[in-house]
Order: sequence, then C-alpha cells, then structure tokens
Amino acid sequence: MSEIDKWGENFEKRPVRSTMKLMFIMIMVAAVAVGGYFVIRVVFFPFEQAAKIAERTFDGDNVISNYEWFHQTYEDVQALDRKIEQAKSSLDRFVKDAGPRTDWTFDDRQEHGRLNAVLQGLQNQRADVVATYNARSKMSNRDIFKDKQLPESL
Repeated sequence: MSEIDKWGENFEKRPVRSTMKLMFIMIMVAAVAVGGYFVIRVVFFPFEQAAKIAERTFDGDNVISNYEWFHQTYEDVQALDRKIEQAKSSLDRFVKDAGPRTDWTFDDRQEHGRLNAVLQGLQNQRADVVATYNARSKMSNRDIFKDKQLPESL
C-alpha cells in the first residue's frame, strides 16, 4: 500500500484528526519557509545596503555635483578672503582717518560699528563655509570626488 493510499484511508477513518495533521504540516512548512526567508534577509542585508550606497555614491550626477561643489566652495573661500581683507582695510583706513577715539562723533562711532560688523559677518561666513568644506572633505563618500589639486582642508 502506497503512502498516498494510507493518507486516504486515514482521512476516511479520522477526517478531523487527518485534516488537523495536514494543516499542522502546512503551517510548519510555511513557518520554516518564512524563517528561512528572514534568515537569508538578515545575512544578505549588509551586502544589499552596501550596493545601495555604492550605487548612490557613484551615480554620475552625484560625482559631478561633488566635484563641482569642492571647486566652487574653494573659490568662494578665496573670494571671502579677499572681501575680509578689503573690510579690514576699510576699517583700518577709517580708524586712521577718524583720529583719536576720544574725538569721535556719534556718527563716527556708528560707522566704526558698521564697518566692524561687516568684517565680523564676513569672518563668520568664511568660518561656516570652511567648516562645511572640511566636514565634506572628511566624508569618504564625497572626498573621493575632490580634485587632488584642492587642499585637504581649509
């Protein structure tokens, strides 16, 4: 007598028990399949994420964008350095031309404050741009696209 015939006989003799046994076997097979799927997902998850990171990092638009960003930011810092020098020069020239501070009028003090605020604003702006440049320069997914002629940090 074959195995299928035995199952058929058991279904005829004890239908509820045989149905429950079959359902239990189906549930166990499904549980093993689902468990196996999750184990495979856990094992391969790091590789999947690494592939996604590489895909996003080496996307053509991302490569060009990062390359251009480093060049643009470097030039922005150079421009800020020139503006800071001009602002310092203007402040120094004003202090020299205005004479001793004790003789300054209200307008002189306001102009000195304005020139000093401009200088500090430019210095703060430069510090922010430099901090962003240096931070991106340390990011391995961005640094690889920086032209080696540019400084590692500013």
